[in-house]
Amino acid sequence: MLRIGCFICIVWVVVSGNAVAQVKSAHSALVVLNPAHPHGVQLQQTLKHSLQKDVYVYAPLNNDLKENYLDPIDRYNASDTTGQTWRIHTYIGDDYLERMMLDKKGDLAIIASNNRLKAGYILKAAEAGFNVIADKPMALTVSDFDTLQAAFSEANKQGRFISDLPVMTMRNAIIYLLQKELAAVPAIFGTLEKGSPADPAVVEENMHYYHKGIIRPTWFFDVQQQGNGVTDVTTHLADLVLWTCFPAQAVNYEQDIKIESARIWPTTISPEQFKKVTGVDGYPDFLKPYQQDGVLEVFSNGEIITNIKGVYVRLTARWDFEPPLGKSDTYHSLLRGTRSTLLIKPGQASDLYVRPTQDVNKAEFAAELRNQVNRLKSDYPTISLHQEADGWRISTQQRVLKKEARVTVPSQEEVDRMLAKYYLTTQADAAAASTLISH
Repeated sequence: MLRIGCFICIVWVVVSGNAVAQVKSAHSALVVLNPAHPHGVQLQQTLKHSLQKDVYVYAPLNNDLKENYLDPIDRYNASDTTGQTWRIHTYIGDDYLERMMLDKKGDLAIIASNNRLKAGYILKAAEAGFNVIADKPMALTVSDFDTLQAAFSEANKQGRFISDLPVMTMRNAIIYLLQKELAAVPAIFGTLEKGSPADPAVVEENMHYYHKGIIRPTWFFDVQQQGNGVTDVTTHLADLVLWTCFPAQAVNYEQDIKIESARIWPTTISPEQFKKVTGVDGYPDFLKPYQQDGVLEVFSNGEIITNIKGVYVRLTARWDFEPPLGKSDTYHSLLRGTRSTLLIKPGQASDLYVRPTQDVNKAEFAAELRNQVNRLKSDYPTISLHQEADGWRISTQQRVLKKEARVTVPSQEEVDRMLAKYYLTTQADAAAASTLISH
């Protein structure tokens, strides 16, 4: 299955050369702010060839430092065969944020922390003159989005950048790259349909699991700290839509994005399940508001119906406790064009289905599709074309595009997409909250 959040996908970060410019400094000096999620250390390891080996870490007295940062770093160092191990310098204290800004030990800050704090952290780092690479989500609420806007403005004034692009790992899956490539070919896809709220032209869905071999912090189950069904992993889905469907079009989020509806609903976690995934007996006091009849309700499932530049889009995130034996996270994607539909099915991480519309000349379409697949083989040599009863299937033996990751500066188009993405998810959060209140 496609493991978007896992180490292997993060290691193979690739960003289009047309979208970014290489950072001039060959080796950035790295600061890590209050690490609380394994994505942060995975990202650091991914970018290791662009980073100095001395890393300066700042965290409060009450932290998730050991399990989510120091222990993984020790494992990476123990497995290193090049002699280029990390040298970690840690400051722990209640004044950690002020000390980081005062010391200014680096020019790049990685922020993969408690998400409730993240927008504020990003603004502080920008004000201190750091470049920032942050884990998703960078904003959970409308107020967070205002803070994020201020951070981007501050970074721009100082000639610095803010980015979450290295963790947008779904862009690296070859089936999503193929979907994007073919959506840009009028002879294959035509133009994007508009759809309707009941029958959107674009559908993006994912299914995630809590228990899959990693220990999660207890606050992961508090949607006010981790994010809920429209603000957390839904970030990936919103990013895919903007990147795939509007690659060359400016998206003015206040004018071009309208939330039609948004809702969230819970996954229940028993005390036994909670201990299995956190190692903690009993629910902490801060999770009391989410308890119902002795179990925890985590509002991690969500659906957004949105209109982007006249196109109706549905984004759906779902969570369950653990996957069926041998299975993992799954993804589903549908783009409906005037000449064909491009479809990725749940659980089929190596296949893109191409279904032509009824009025298309099938022989001409088949010839053009073969031409396009032959063209794409220069970039994706493991792909092959197969005829199906209702169209064609493009399969790939290699699931993720491999390229060495570098610290890169987002283009203005990517900055606009980042802001549009978080505007969409935080506006959906406000809409979903109003629906819960009204009930």
